[in-house]
Order: sequence, then C-alpha cells, then structure tokens
Amino acid sequence: MKPPSTNRRHLQAKLIFNPNAGANKASPVRIEDVIREMQALKIVPEAYLIEPEADLPAVVKDALARGIDMFVVCGGDGTISAVARTLAGTHATLGVIPIGTRNNTALSLDIPSEMPAAVSLLRTGRRIEVDVGMATCGTTVTPFLEVCSVGLVSTLFPSIDDIQHGHLARIGEFLGTLAASPPAEIHLLLDDKREIHNLGYIVLVSNMPYIGLHYQVGSAASFRDGLLDVLFFADLSKLDLLNWVFRGVGVGKPEDLRIQHFKVRRVDIDTHPAMPVMADGSGLAEGRVRIEVQRHVLGVMVAPTLPAASKGRRRSSRSKTKAPRTLKALALGTRVRSAQWVSQHRPVARLIGISAVLLALMIFLPAHVGIALWHGLQSHAILAIMFVVFSLLGLSLVWTTGQHLDAWAFLFFNVRGQRPIWLDRTMLAITRMGSAISALWIALVLYLTGDRPLSYEIVLGTVTLWLVVELVKFLVHRARPFVRLAEARIVGYRAFGRSFPSGHSSQAFFMATLIIQHFHAGVPAACLLYAVALAVGLTRIYVGAHYPRDVLAGAILGSGWGLLGIIVDGYLLSRIG
Repeated sequence: MKPPSTNRRHLQAKLIFNPNAGANKASPVRIEDVIREMQALKIVPEAYLIEPEADLPAVVKDALARGIDMFVVCGGDGTISAVARTLAGTHATLGVIPIGTRNNTALSLDIPSEMPAAVSLLRTGRRIEVDVGMATCGTTVTPFLEVCSVGLVSTLFPSIDDIQHGHLARIGEFLGTLAASPPAEIHLLLDDKREIHNLGYIVLVSNMPYIGLHYQVGSAASFRDGLLDVLFFADLSKLDLLNWVFRGVGVGKPEDLRIQHFKVRRVDIDTHPAMPVMADGSGLAEGRVRIEVQRHVLGVMVAPTLPAASKGRRRSSRSKTKAPRTLKALALGTRVRSAQWVSQHRPVARLIGISAVLLALMIFLPAHVGIALWHGLQSHAILAIMFVVFSLLGLSLVWTTGQHLDAWAFLFFNVRGQRPIWLDRTMLAITRMGSAISALWIALVLYLTGDRPLSYEIVLGTVTLWLVVELVKFLVHRARPFVRLAEARIVGYRAFGRSFPSGHSSQAFFMATLIIQHFHAGVPAACLLYAVALAVGLTRIYVGAHYPRDVLAGAILGSGWGLLGIIVDGYLLSRIG
C-alpha cells in the first residue's frame, strides 16, 4: 500500500477522547499521541475530554451545528455507541480509535487495534454506511450500534463491566445477583409473523458480528445487511449460560441446540415477570420492547479490505463467502441446517422423542405382561378414578378462581410466618427424598441385599414415570410459581422447567405405594410412608417450586404408577429375578 499523500487539504474533526477507556492497560493511549498522529495526516482535531457528568449528545450536536462532519471517537464500545446514537441519520462520518476493553465495534469493522494504524484509516480508509438498531420501550426510542439485551445479561452487566475494568470486589455481587435472578416467560414476535414462547433467562439482539467477549454471532457483513441476529437462550440453566459465557458461540462453532438463532428486521419481546432491557450498556426499562433495524443510517470510516455487503438476496447468518461447494462443505451445511431445524422446533422434537420412547416401551412389552396390565386395570377401578381426577386437575388450570386459590395456598406455605434457616435446611433435606437419584440409590441397596425384583421395579418405574411427567409438563406448559408471583420465595436452588405435575411428589408417592404393596405393609407402616411422601409434596410448595395442584396431581400420578408397578410384579420383573 502506498504511504498517505501529504498533498491533502486540512480536515477538521471533532476528537472525543475518553481518558478512562483502557485505563487498566499497561500502556494506555494518551491524547497527546493521538493529536500528534492526526496532525501528521493534516487532520485538525478539536479535542474534547469526556468527564463523568458530560452531556455527550449535546457536545456532538453543537459540533454538527458548527459544520463539523468528521467525529473521531477515541474510547471503548460504550463511548463509540454514545456518539453513534447522535450521528445516526446525519451526513457526518464516524471514525474509531479503539482503546477500550473489548473493542467489539472495531473488531466487527476491521479497524486496527493499534492507535497509529487506526488514525491512518481516517485518511486511507473508505466510508461506508452501516445499520443501527432501534429499541423502543414505551415512548422512548434508543438507537444502538452493537447489541440490545433482555434479561440476565442486562441485570449482570454493571458488575461484569466493573470486573472487566479491574474492580474484582464486584465478583461477590455478580455471583449473588446470578443466584437470585429468576427465569421468565419470554414471548418473541418475529417480523410480525412468527411467535416464539418459552421459559428462559436471556434474549440478545445483535447488529454487529461480535458481541460480549469477542463472540461472533453473525456474518462478517451483518452490520449492513438490513437484518438483526436474535439469540434466544430458551430452557438453559444458569450453569449452561455460564458455560456459554466461557466457551462462546459463533459462526463456525457448534451452537447449543437450545440457543435459537433468527435473522429478522424487527422483533417484539415481552417478558413475565418483567425483565430489564439494555442497549449497548445503557439501561432502558423493564418489560416489553420492540427492536428493529434502520438500514444504512450511519457513516463510518473502515478498512479498505472490509468485506462488501452482499447484493440481491440476503444470505443466512451462517453464510460467509461464495466458495466451491466441496463434499465437506456440503456435509457441514447439512449438519448446520439440521441443527437449526431442531433448535427452532425443539418443543415439537421433544414431544416426538418422549412419545416415541413411550410407544417403544408399549410395543416391546411382552404379550403376557400387556395382558396382565389389561386385566389388572379392569380389576383396579381405583386406577380409572385416579386417571379421571388427574385429568380434571389438568383441566382446572384454566379456571381463574382456581388459580387464585392455588396462588393463595402457595403463598401461605411459601411466605407466611417465620422462616428460620434451620427450617429451610430441613425442608431442603426432605424435598431431596423425592428425587429420582434417591430412588435409584434405594434400588441399588435393594439389589445388593438380594431383593432384585423390587429394585428392577423401582428403576423401570422411575424411568417411565419421568417420561410421563415430562410429557404432561410439555402438554400443560404451566409456569413455575416464582415466574408469576413476584413475592414468591426461593429456598435452595431455583427449579427449572415446567410446573404441572410435581415430579418429586409423583416420585415420592410412587415409591411409597410400590413399597407398601410389595411388602404388604400394615396400616401403621403405610401411614408412615405416605406421611413421608406428603411431606415431600409440601416441601415442594415451601421451597417455591410448585403450586398445591401440581403436588396433588403428582401424588395421584405417582400412586397410580405404583399400583401399575404391582400389576406387572410376578409377570415380568419376578422372572428377571
């Protein structure tokens, strides 16, 4: 490349310098060095140093009014975005000298990280027009250049930003906020056409290829393709999210299939309970937000080698460049498309998977066992009654008054009265007795002590009961109490997934019924076992995981499943033993 010509007219520019950007680096950039480099290229800078209470939009508007049309930002992503918001829609040009912590904007626009090279682009680079996102909360419209986040990222951003700037004392606050933040029912409307509804913690809407810790979420030219990248983190636990933070996600890397990825012009996001919304590090509001893209409204100086925007039909977020379609590329494309389909249709795929497993169990069940089950069902009218009551409980969830009663009873057990620490710990210990892990440990002990038929019954019953519970949860789709009730108290870990029926309660009553029938326990022993199962159910309300009707439905389902286990006893499992 030829050196910059010295036979140029002087260019006036507004230099906006953030002295706090990159202050924790070993050799922070000084404003004197920037001015010296700019003057060497016949750029006359009018310098402005950002102070804590500076009104940056007013500074930019004043310079625009005086005829300045070149704005050079020497700072991090936050400073660049703040200036870009005011310049969007004007004829001015933005120049970037990245000296911040992450510098995602510079990375996305292929601007060098070295200060002299970045200054040189102000003369040797080319001007392009890039897209800007617009986030509307109520009557407030806020432009953003990089990313708009809804949910946990917005909640954690202040502490994360301080930690990245060297304030390690905020780590405790970060962990505390992470542990205390609940998921929400998140509803997406994509381009006024497609609706997505699920439980989750985070939605990210990106205008740039790189966000966060240099995670690539879009194609190289996604900042001017007229589309936004929407990442919906549905059904991910907090541990999964932390894994994503450290591992990252991006083009060319395998994405977790639970991360749903869309390309849209506009997305409406609504959350219950209301989750915070943030645009490029600036908090906006909570709850409903409309995010859309404004195409080619911001002029920016970039490297001459930056990939040009695709013409004609827009490519998918997975596409990069036109290259020969080798067999390896075709195979990779097929895998990516398959992963995208599964990700976007995950609820349907999950329903099909659970149904297929249950159908397979029915098909491969020996004929004599099926006959025994049928005769057993005919002779146990209580099972039919249980099925009817369970179905009525499911239908009652649409009853508004019933929901109010459910919420009142839940809050009575969950919030009312004194809640000392020792009681919380006791309730957590009891609630773990209803887990599938506890049942499998009991099965192992029985197997080692010689009661193999009962151990087989427990394992087979636990697995099939889990499948049925997950199937019903999918079909009913009832949110957890803490999602709907702001005053709900969480004890211990925050339960994930759906609420109806209670899996712990069904497991506890299944074990109690199976053991009572297997050992022909007397009334005192039966009362004791059912008392333990009832205690497990009550603890599920106490710890904030389930409504009372969830627990009641789980008790009915588990008891019925225990009776079914006894019906097959002597036909299948005793032969195995």
